[in-house]
Amino acid sequence: MTGIELRLKNKFYEGTFHWKGIEYKGNHKVIIPPSILDRVKASFGKRGCKKRSPEEVGVFSGGWIRCAHPECQRPLIFDPKKRVLKTTGNVIYFPYYHCSNSRDVHGSLKGMNVNEEQLWEQFAPIFRNIKISKELAQKIADALNGYQETVKTEVNETSQVHESNIQALEEKRNKLFDLLMDNVITEDDYRAQITRIDEKRKNYSKAQEDSNLATSGLWMVKAKEILELATHAETVWKSGTPHERLETLKKACSNPRLDGLTLRYEIKKSLQVVSGMTENPKWCGRQESNLRPSDSKSDALSN
Repeated sequence: MTGIELRLKNKFYEGTFHWKGIEYKGNHKVIIPPSILDRVKASFGKRGCKKRSPEEVGVFSGGWIRCAHPECQRPLIFDPKKRVLKTTGNVIYFPYYHCSNSRDVHGSLKGMNVNEEQLWEQFAPIFRNIKISKELAQKIADALNGYQETVKTEVNETSQVHESNIQALEEKRNKLFDLLMDNVITEDDYRAQITRIDEKRKNYSKAQEDSNLATSGLWMVKAKEILELATHAETVWKSGTPHERLETLKKACSNPRLDGLTLRYEIKKSLQVVSGMTENPKWCGRQESNLRPSDSKSDALSN
Protein backbone atom coordinates (compact mmCIF):
# COMPACT_ATOMS: atom_id res chain seq x y z
CA MET A 1 0.00 0.00 0.00
CA THR A 2 1.44 3.36 -1.03
CA GLY A 3 1.56 6.42 1.21
CA ILE A 4 -0.96 8.21 -1.00
CA GLU A 5 -3.37 5.27 -0.88
CA LEU A 6 -3.05 5.02 2.89
CA ARG A 7 -3.71 8.74 3.27
CA LEU A 8 -6.77 8.77 1.02
CA LYS A 9 -8.28 5.85 2.92
CA ASN A 10 -8.36 8.04 6.02
CA LYS A 11 -11.99 8.71 7.00
CA PHE A 12 -11.06 12.37 7.44
CA TYR A 13 -11.36 12.83 3.66
CA GLU A 14 -14.94 11.50 3.81
CA GLY A 15 -15.94 14.10 6.39
CA THR A 16 -15.71 11.88 9.48
CA PHE A 17 -13.07 11.05 12.09
CA HIS A 18 -12.43 8.43 14.78
CA TRP A 19 -12.00 9.19 18.45
CA LYS A 20 -11.41 6.38 20.95
CA GLY A 21 -12.80 3.81 18.54
CA ILE A 22 -15.97 5.78 17.75
CA GLU A 23 -16.64 7.41 14.37
CA TYR A 24 -17.94 10.99 14.44
CA LYS A 25 -19.19 13.32 11.69
CA GLY A 26 -16.75 16.21 11.40
CA ASN A 27 -17.45 19.89 10.87
CA HIS A 28 -14.46 20.31 8.55
CA LYS A 29 -14.85 21.00 4.84
CA VAL A 30 -14.45 18.02 2.51
CA ILE A 31 -11.74 19.11 0.05
CA ILE A 32 -12.16 16.19 -2.40
CA PRO A 33 -15.62 15.80 -4.02
CA PRO A 34 -17.16 12.46 -2.98
CA SER A 35 -17.65 11.38 -6.62
CA ILE A 36 -13.94 11.78 -7.33
CA LEU A 37 -12.89 10.14 -4.06
CA ASP A 38 -15.09 7.12 -4.84
CA ARG A 39 -13.45 6.67 -8.26
CA VAL A 40 -9.98 6.93 -6.73
CA LYS A 41 -10.80 4.35 -4.06
CA ALA A 42 -12.18 1.99 -6.70
CA SER A 43 -8.72 1.89 -8.29
CA PHE A 44 -6.94 0.80 -5.08
CA GLY A 45 -5.43 -2.69 -5.20
CA LYS A 46 -5.58 -2.95 -8.98
CA ARG A 47 -2.38 -3.71 -10.85
CA GLY A 48 -1.40 -2.32 -14.22
CA CYS A 49 -3.01 0.50 -16.14
CA LYS A 50 -6.61 0.01 -17.05
CA LYS A 51 -7.70 1.79 -20.21
CA ARG A 52 -10.42 4.19 -19.20
CA SER A 53 -13.53 4.76 -21.27
CA PRO A 54 -14.14 8.15 -22.96
CA GLU A 55 -16.81 8.86 -20.33
CA GLU A 56 -14.17 8.59 -17.59
CA VAL A 57 -11.67 10.98 -19.19
CA GLY A 58 -12.56 14.59 -19.91
CA VAL A 59 -10.86 16.12 -22.94
CA PHE A 60 -10.41 19.42 -21.06
CA SER A 61 -9.08 17.82 -17.87
CA GLY A 62 -5.37 18.25 -18.67
CA GLY A 63 -4.99 21.59 -16.91
CA TRP A 64 -5.10 23.80 -20.03
CA ILE A 65 -8.21 25.67 -18.90
CA ARG A 66 -7.92 27.38 -15.54
CA CYS A 67 -10.11 29.31 -13.14
CA ALA A 68 -10.28 33.04 -13.97
CA HIS A 69 -10.38 34.17 -10.32
CA PRO A 70 -7.09 36.09 -9.74
CA GLU A 71 -6.52 34.45 -6.36
CA CYS A 72 -7.32 30.96 -7.58
CA GLN A 73 -6.16 30.26 -11.17
CA ARG A 74 -6.33 26.51 -10.53
CA PRO A 75 -7.06 24.04 -13.36
CA LEU A 76 -10.49 22.65 -14.12
CA ILE A 77 -11.14 19.07 -13.08
CA PHE A 78 -13.42 16.57 -14.76
CA ASP A 79 -16.36 15.61 -12.56
CA PRO A 80 -18.90 13.68 -14.69
CA LYS A 81 -22.39 12.95 -13.48
CA LYS A 82 -24.27 9.82 -14.41
CA ARG A 83 -27.86 8.68 -14.42
CA VAL A 84 -29.16 5.14 -14.66
CA LEU A 85 -32.31 4.75 -16.75
CA LYS A 86 -34.85 2.77 -14.79
CA THR A 87 -36.46 1.32 -17.90
CA THR A 88 -33.33 -0.10 -19.53
CA GLY A 89 -30.63 0.08 -16.86
CA ASN A 90 -28.37 1.97 -19.29
CA VAL A 91 -26.02 4.56 -17.82
CA ILE A 92 -25.95 8.07 -19.28
CA TYR A 93 -22.90 10.23 -18.55
CA PHE A 94 -23.00 14.01 -18.33
CA PRO A 95 -19.49 15.47 -18.76
CA TYR A 96 -19.10 18.35 -16.30
CA TYR A 97 -16.09 20.39 -15.20
CA HIS A 98 -15.46 22.80 -12.36
CA CYS A 99 -12.56 24.57 -10.69
CA SER A 100 -10.46 22.26 -8.51
CA ASN A 101 -10.55 25.00 -5.81
CA SER A 102 -7.39 23.56 -4.27
CA ARG A 103 -6.58 26.97 -2.80
CA ASP A 104 -10.00 27.10 -1.14
CA VAL A 105 -10.79 30.50 -2.70
CA HIS A 106 -14.41 29.70 -3.55
CA GLY A 107 -16.68 29.29 -0.58
CA SER A 108 -18.97 27.12 -2.70
CA LEU A 109 -18.79 25.56 -6.15
CA LYS A 110 -22.54 25.85 -6.59
CA GLY A 111 -23.35 27.20 -10.05
CA MET A 112 -19.77 26.66 -11.26
CA ASN A 113 -20.27 23.31 -13.02
CA VAL A 114 -19.99 23.71 -16.78
CA ASN A 115 -20.94 21.10 -19.36
CA GLU A 116 -18.33 20.03 -21.93
CA GLU A 117 -20.61 21.00 -24.81
CA GLN A 118 -20.90 24.52 -23.36
CA LEU A 119 -17.10 24.82 -23.52
CA TRP A 120 -17.00 23.66 -27.16
CA GLU A 121 -19.70 26.18 -28.07
CA GLN A 122 -17.78 29.05 -26.49
CA PHE A 123 -14.62 28.16 -28.43
CA ALA A 124 -16.49 27.85 -31.75
CA PRO A 125 -16.54 31.60 -32.68
CA ILE A 126 -12.76 31.49 -33.18
CA PHE A 127 -13.18 29.29 -36.26
CA ARG A 128 -16.41 30.75 -37.58
CA ASN A 129 -14.75 34.15 -37.91
CA ILE A 130 -11.62 32.95 -39.76
CA LYS A 131 -12.03 32.88 -43.52
CA ILE A 132 -9.58 33.77 -46.29
CA SER A 133 -9.91 32.99 -49.98
CA LYS A 134 -7.82 30.40 -51.82
CA GLU A 135 -6.39 33.16 -54.01
CA LEU A 136 -5.17 35.13 -50.99
CA ALA A 137 -3.82 31.96 -49.40
CA GLN A 138 -1.75 31.27 -52.53
CA LYS A 139 -0.34 34.81 -52.49
CA ILE A 140 0.68 34.38 -48.85
CA ALA A 141 2.31 31.02 -49.59
CA ASP A 142 4.27 32.47 -52.54
CA ALA A 143 5.45 35.40 -50.42
CA LEU A 144 6.54 33.07 -47.60
CA ASN A 145 8.52 30.90 -50.02
CA GLY A 146 10.32 33.93 -51.42
CA TYR A 147 11.01 35.28 -47.98
CA GLN A 148 12.46 31.95 -46.86
CA GLU A 149 15.03 31.97 -49.68
CA THR A 150 16.10 35.52 -48.80
CA VAL A 151 16.50 34.57 -45.14
CA LYS A 152 18.59 31.52 -46.03
CA THR A 153 21.07 33.66 -47.96
CA GLU A 154 21.41 36.24 -45.20
CA VAL A 155 21.67 33.69 -42.43
CA ASN A 156 24.37 31.71 -44.25
CA GLU A 157 26.46 34.88 -44.44
CA THR A 158 25.94 35.54 -40.74
CA SER A 159 26.82 31.94 -39.88
CA GLN A 160 30.15 32.27 -41.69
CA VAL A 161 30.98 35.34 -39.59
CA HIS A 162 30.24 33.41 -36.39
CA GLU A 163 32.44 30.54 -37.57
CA SER A 164 35.34 32.93 -38.26
CA ASN A 165 34.97 34.46 -34.81
CA ILE A 166 35.08 31.02 -33.17
CA GLN A 167 38.23 30.09 -35.08
CA ALA A 168 39.89 33.37 -34.04
CA LEU A 169 39.12 32.58 -30.38
CA GLU A 170 40.68 29.13 -30.73
CA GLU A 171 43.85 30.70 -32.13
CA LYS A 172 43.94 33.15 -29.23
CA ARG A 173 43.53 30.27 -26.78
CA ASN A 174 46.53 28.48 -28.31
CA LYS A 175 48.68 31.64 -28.12
CA LEU A 176 47.78 32.13 -24.47
CA PHE A 177 48.87 28.57 -23.73
CA ASP A 178 52.23 29.22 -25.40
CA LEU A 179 52.67 32.41 -23.33
CA LEU A 180 51.92 30.45 -20.18
CA MET A 181 54.47 27.77 -21.07
CA ASP A 182 57.09 30.47 -21.73
CA ASN A 183 56.31 32.06 -18.33
CA VAL A 184 55.30 35.31 -20.03
CA ILE A 185 51.94 35.35 -18.18
CA THR A 186 50.98 33.90 -14.84
CA GLU A 187 48.58 31.00 -14.41
CA ASP A 188 45.99 33.36 -12.85
CA ASP A 189 46.17 35.66 -15.89
CA TYR A 190 45.87 32.64 -18.18
CA ARG A 191 42.77 31.33 -16.41
CA ALA A 192 41.11 34.77 -16.36
CA GLN A 193 41.60 35.24 -20.11
CA ILE A 194 40.52 31.68 -20.91
CA THR A 195 37.29 32.29 -18.96
CA ARG A 196 36.57 35.37 -21.10
CA ILE A 197 37.35 33.43 -24.28
CA ASP A 198 35.03 30.57 -23.28
CA GLU A 199 32.19 33.03 -22.58
CA LYS A 200 32.62 34.67 -25.99
CA ARG A 201 32.78 31.28 -27.70
CA LYS A 202 29.59 30.24 -25.97
CA ASN A 203 27.83 33.37 -27.25
CA TYR A 204 29.05 32.85 -30.82
CA SER A 205 28.02 29.17 -30.73
CA LYS A 206 24.55 30.08 -29.50
CA ALA A 207 24.18 32.69 -32.26
CA GLN A 208 25.29 30.09 -34.81
CA GLU A 209 22.72 27.58 -33.50
CA ASP A 210 20.00 30.23 -33.83
CA SER A 211 21.09 30.87 -37.42
CA ASN A 212 20.99 27.16 -38.24
CA LEU A 213 17.52 26.93 -36.76
CA ALA A 214 16.34 29.78 -38.95
CA THR A 215 17.47 27.94 -42.08
CA SER A 216 16.06 24.59 -40.95
CA GLY A 217 12.55 25.59 -42.01
CA LEU A 218 10.93 25.06 -38.61
CA TRP A 219 9.53 28.59 -38.58
CA MET A 220 8.15 28.00 -42.09
CA VAL A 221 6.39 24.85 -40.90
CA LYS A 222 4.73 26.90 -38.18
CA ALA A 223 3.70 29.61 -40.65
CA LYS A 224 2.20 27.07 -43.05
CA GLU A 225 0.40 25.38 -40.15
CA ILE A 226 -1.28 28.67 -39.25
CA LEU A 227 -2.09 29.32 -42.91
CA GLU A 228 -3.73 25.92 -43.30
CA LEU A 229 -5.80 26.54 -40.19
CA ALA A 230 -6.91 29.98 -41.40
CA THR A 231 -7.88 28.68 -44.86
CA HIS A 232 -9.89 25.66 -43.72
CA ALA A 233 -10.62 26.60 -40.11
CA GLU A 234 -14.26 25.57 -39.94
CA THR A 235 -13.65 22.26 -41.72
CA VAL A 236 -10.68 21.42 -39.50
CA TRP A 237 -12.72 22.26 -36.42
CA LYS A 238 -15.74 20.11 -37.31
CA SER A 239 -14.00 17.04 -38.71
CA GLY A 240 -11.61 16.15 -35.89
CA THR A 241 -11.95 13.94 -32.84
CA PRO A 242 -12.28 15.73 -29.46
CA HIS A 243 -8.55 15.47 -28.85
CA GLU A 244 -7.75 16.67 -32.38
CA ARG A 245 -10.10 19.61 -31.87
CA LEU A 246 -8.32 20.39 -28.62
CA GLU A 247 -4.92 20.45 -30.37
CA THR A 248 -6.38 22.77 -33.01
CA LEU A 249 -7.62 25.04 -30.23
CA LYS A 250 -4.14 25.21 -28.73
CA LYS A 251 -2.81 26.44 -32.08
CA ALA A 252 -5.50 29.11 -32.30
CA CYS A 253 -5.81 30.55 -28.80
CA SER A 254 -4.05 30.77 -25.47
CA ASN A 255 -4.67 31.43 -21.77
CA PRO A 256 -8.20 29.95 -21.61
CA ARG A 257 -9.87 30.61 -18.26
CA LEU A 258 -13.35 30.04 -16.90
CA ASP A 259 -15.04 33.02 -15.27
CA GLY A 260 -18.11 31.50 -13.65
CA LEU A 261 -19.66 29.79 -16.68
CA THR A 262 -18.09 32.18 -19.20
CA LEU A 263 -14.99 31.12 -21.10
CA ARG A 264 -12.35 33.76 -21.85
CA TYR A 265 -9.25 33.38 -24.02
CA GLU A 266 -6.87 35.25 -26.35
CA ILE A 267 -6.62 34.47 -30.05
CA LYS A 268 -2.97 34.02 -30.96
CA LYS A 269 -1.35 36.99 -32.69
CA SER A 270 -0.16 34.92 -35.66
CA LEU A 271 -3.74 33.88 -36.40
CA GLN A 272 -5.00 37.46 -35.97
CA VAL A 273 -2.44 38.67 -38.52
CA VAL A 274 -3.39 36.06 -41.12
CA SER A 275 -7.09 36.68 -40.51
CA GLY A 276 -6.61 40.44 -40.83
CA MET A 277 -5.12 40.01 -44.30
CA THR A 278 -8.63 39.40 -45.62
CA GLU A 279 -9.66 42.93 -44.73
CA ASN A 280 -6.40 44.59 -45.77
CA PRO A 281 -5.53 44.18 -49.48
CA LYS A 282 -2.18 45.96 -48.90
CA TRP A 283 -0.89 43.32 -46.45
CA CYS A 284 2.16 42.62 -48.68
CA GLY A 285 3.56 46.01 -47.70
CA ARG A 286 3.91 44.98 -44.06
CA GLN A 287 5.92 42.23 -42.42
CA GLU A 288 5.76 40.69 -38.98
CA SER A 289 9.12 41.41 -37.39
CA ASN A 290 9.14 38.20 -35.38
CA LEU A 291 9.34 36.11 -38.57
CA ARG A 292 12.86 37.41 -39.20
CA PRO A 293 15.82 35.73 -37.51
CA SER A 294 18.44 37.92 -35.87
CA ASP A 295 21.00 39.77 -38.00
CA SER A 296 18.78 39.81 -41.10
CA LYS A 297 19.08 43.01 -43.10
CA SER A 298 16.29 43.21 -45.64
CA ASP A 299 12.56 42.63 -45.95
CA ALA A 300 11.57 40.35 -48.80
CA LEU A 301 7.87 41.19 -48.46
CA SER A 302 8.39 44.95 -48.61
CA ASN A 303 7.70 46.66 -51.91
